[in-house]
Amino acid sequence: MVVIPLLLLVLFWSVIPRPALLAYLGLTVVALIALATVACRDPGLVEHIPFEPPESVNTTNRRGKWVYNDVTESWRPRGAQYDRDINAVVREFDHVCPFTGTAIGGNNLTCFYAFVVAVQLLIYTSLGFLAWGVWIVHSDGYTPPSQ
Repeated sequence: MVVIPLLLLVLFWSVIPRPALLAYLGLTVVALIALATVACRDPGLVEHIPFEPPESVNTTNRRGKWVYNDVTESWRPRGAQYDRDINAVVREFDHVCPFTGTAIGGNNLTCFYAFVVAVQLLIYTSLGFLAWGVWIVHSDGYTPPSQ
């Protein structure tokens, strides 16, 4: 996310118009901020609850709002799930993302979607800038930046 955009900025600084390059740099910063918001936000970790909460039993259908987890030896709300990769219980657990290095759950799922969109835009824009820069260099030749 950093090396390729910086490489393209350095290679095509004198070829592609500066406003386009600055917009590309802005998109790179947006993707990095989206990554930081996903990686640094609590995914919805559930604290260790050793005793059954009093509001656990629903009297109408006898189906509890809380479930006991044998692995963590703790009670967890329905919808929360234990994941052995992170060794924790997460509300609305989706998956563990290797790219962000964190679990994706109820609290950071929206940020994860923003990150995925930003990275996709960055990839497609990088390919477009590469093609544009190569086309300009091929048709006009390369002139190094003036000192």
